[in-house]
Amino acid sequence: MSAFKPANNDKITLDDPELLSLFPKSASEVKPPSLNGNVYLLDGQILKFTDKTDAVVSVITPQDGTRFRISEFARCNEEIAMKALNAAHKAWSNGRGEWPSMSMQERAKRMSAFLEDFKKIKDQLAELLMWDICKSKKDATDEVERTIDYIQDTITHALDLDKSESQFTIQSGVAAQVKRLPIGVVLASGPFNYPLNECYTTFIPALITGNTVILRIPRNGATPHFPTLPLFQKHFPPGSINILSGSGREIMTPLMKDGRIDFLAFIGQSTSANAIIKNHPAVHRLHTILQMDAKDCAVVLKDADIDHAATQVVSGGFSFNGQRCTAIKMVWVHESIANQFAQKVVEKVDQLKMGMPWEEGVKITPICQSEKPGELKEYIEDALKKGAHILNKNGSRFSKTLVGPTVIGPITPDMQLWEKEQFGPILPITTFSSLTSSPGPLEWINQSHFGLQSAVFGYDAKEVAQVLDTLAYQVGRVNLNAPDKRGPDVLPFGGKKDSGMGVTNAKEAVKGFTIESIVATSADDKRNLDVVKSLVGVSQVVTSAEGL
Repeated sequence: MSAFKPANNDKITLDDPELLSLFPKSASEVKPPSLNGNVYLLDGQILKFTDKTDAVVSVITPQDGTRFRISEFARCNEEIAMKALNAAHKAWSNGRGEWPSMSMQERAKRMSAFLEDFKKIKDQLAELLMWDICKSKKDATDEVERTIDYIQDTITHALDLDKSESQFTIQSGVAAQVKRLPIGVVLASGPFNYPLNECYTTFIPALITGNTVILRIPRNGATPHFPTLPLFQKHFPPGSINILSGSGREIMTPLMKDGRIDFLAFIGQSTSANAIIKNHPAVHRLHTILQMDAKDCAVVLKDADIDHAATQVVSGGFSFNGQRCTAIKMVWVHESIANQFAQKVVEKVDQLKMGMPWEEGVKITPICQSEKPGELKEYIEDALKKGAHILNKNGSRFSKTLVGPTVIGPITPDMQLWEKEQFGPILPITTFSSLTSSPGPLEWINQSHFGLQSAVFGYDAKEVAQVLDTLAYQVGRVNLNAPDKRGPDVLPFGGKKDSGMGVTNAKEAVKGFTIESIVATSADDKRNLDVVKSLVGVSQVVTSAEGL
C-alpha cells in the first residue's frame, strides 16, 4: 500500500452509529458515583461553599440523553483564596510554625499515617477517576496505586536526605553543616489528566519538607480530591495544607499578586504559567517547578524493527486517548520503510478497543473535555485540506465525546498538527529521506518550542547517536526503542524549553522544594565545637553533631 493512501476516502463521520452504540443505552444500565463536592479545606476546617458552584457532569452519557451529575465544583473566590493564604502564612510563621518546626521524623510519621488512611479509600478514588475523566478502570487503579507508591517514596527520600545532611564536616578550618530547609508558602496546581498522581507530585514533597501549601485542584478530575479532605484535616496541622477548587484566574491570580507566595508548583500550559508568574510582584525570588506543554516525537530509522516500533508508537500515542504530556504526538519515519511501518501502525490502531472505561481491555474511552472533540475535528479538517489523508478505517469517527483513534499523514509545515499539541487520539505521521534534510526530524526537533521527551527507533549506532545526541540537548528524556513515559518514578521527570523547569520525581522533588542553609564556625576554637554539640536537642536546625 502507499504509506499515505486514504483508508476511508478521508471521510469525517459525525454521530457515528457504531460509536454511539458503545455508550450505555439508558441510565438504568449503570450506577455512577455521587458525592458532595461543594467543600474546601481551609485552616484545618472543611467548609461548604454554595455561592457559586458548577455541576460535575460525567461525559459518559447514555444513548437516551441522560446526564449523570456526579458531584459539584465549588468556584471559590478571591476572599476564600486570601483566607487560605493567611492561614498558610500563619502556619509557616517564617519557618517557626508548628509544621515547619517539626522534625522530619515527626512529619514523616504524620505523612505515613495519612497514607494508611489514603489506602483505605483507593477503590473509591479509582471509581471517581473513571467517571470524572473517563480513565479506564485499569488505568484509574494504576494511577491510585502509583500515587500511593509516590507518597511512600517521598517519605523514604525525605528521611534519607534529612539524615545525610545532619552531619558536620571540617574543611580548611571551618566546621559546617549544609542542610536543606523549607522555603515557605507553596501554591500548587495540577492537571486534569492525572489529577491525583501529578497533583500530588506538586505538593507532597513540598509538604513533607516543612513548607505550607495551598493546593488548587483541577476542574476536570476534581472529584477524587473530595474524599481526601478529611484525611488531610486529620493528619496535618491547621493551615499547613489548604485545598481549594475554582478557576485559576479567580484563585491563583490574587494569591500571586499578594506577594506572599514563595514557590509555584504548576502543571499545565506554558501560556498559563507565564500569565500566573507575571502577577508576582517579585518574580526574581519566586521559586518554581513547572511541567507544561509537549510535542513529543518518535523518529523511526530505516533499520528499525518495524513491528516493534509500530507497537511502541501506537502504545505511546494512544494510551489514555493520547491525553498525556508524554504521548507521542508526531512520528518521523524513514521513507524507505514508510509503507510497511504505516501499514503496521494502522492495523494495530484499528484493533484498539473503544468503549466505556469499566470495560475489560478498553483502550479508547470518552474524552473528558466536552469541547475537545470539536478541536480535534478542526485539526483533522485542516490537515485534510492541505493534503494529508486519514490512514485507518476507524479514524476520524465521532460520537458524543468518543473519538475514533486517527492516524493521519503526511504532515507538512503548513498544517496545525506540525507544531500544535493535539492532546487527543490523533497520531500524525510524516517521512524523511535524511536526518538532516529540511524539513526533517533533526531540524524539527531543534526548532520545536517544546522539550519534554522523544523516542528513537533503530539499531545503527551512527544514526541512533545522531538523533539521540540532538534530542539529549533539547528534551528531558530520550527513549531508545521504547515509547515516551513518565516512569519509573525513581528517574527524574522534567522538560526543557517550554515544557518544564525542575523535576518532580520523589528524590529530586524533596530537594527542589527546599533550599540549602549553612551553619558554620571556626573549628580551631573548642568552645565553638562545644556550643554546636550543645545545640543538639535544642535547635530544630542543628540536630546532630556527628563529624565534629
